Amino acid sequence: MPGHLSNRAIWEALDAGHIRITPEPARTIEGARPGYDSDAVNLTLDKVFLRPNKPHRGRIAFDPDRWDVKQFLAQNAQKIELPDDGSIMLAPGELLLAQTQEVISFPPAKNEGDPSYTGYVFGRSTCARCGFTAASFDAPCIHHGNDQKITLELVNAGSWTIVLRPGMLICQLVIEQLVGRPECRLSQFHQQGSPCGGKENTCS
Repeated sequence: MPGHLSNRAIWEALDAGHIRITPEPARTIEGARPGYDSDAVNLTLDKVFLRPNKPHRGRIAFDPDRWDVKQFLAQNAQKIELPDDGSIMLAPGELLLAQTQEVISFPPAKNEGDPSYTGYVFGRSTCARCGFTAASFDAPCIHHGNDQKITLELVNAGSWTIVLRPGMLICQLVIEQLVGRPECRLSQFHQQGSPCGGKENTCS
């Protein structure tokens, strides 16, 4: 029956090629950095960030009905690329856009009867208890047909500055099997290569 996949069911789907995670986390649930929980994949933070510009005078307004969000972010945010051993601070009230190191692929089913999958991204309780959300907080669904890194909206709603480092455990991916075979619609962010939603190196 379609439903929420356990870690063993995720591994079976990976082995069958119905799901791809690149690079795939180690298939372990033990230790300080487990690759999986009992029913989720633990994903890590990439090294490229996008920090919204603070307006010099007045406010910067975005009209989602008329403006292309990828172009708007490229023009109104600063790209920051850290070294592998670097870090960045997220102050209270701040927003950063970032991505997972892992590319998540839910390829369309090749044959009739093959399973189809979708996923949802959630933050980690360790971060949430400090007022830090590290997931797609208003658009958590990773649709069937997805083939890209996951863009994350990192928001600090707490009282303490949060230290972020490339490679840290940042969020969890829950995977579900769909009922029926879907007609695949690719989003405007399909195969995005940067936090602004465009192709590789399109952020300013």
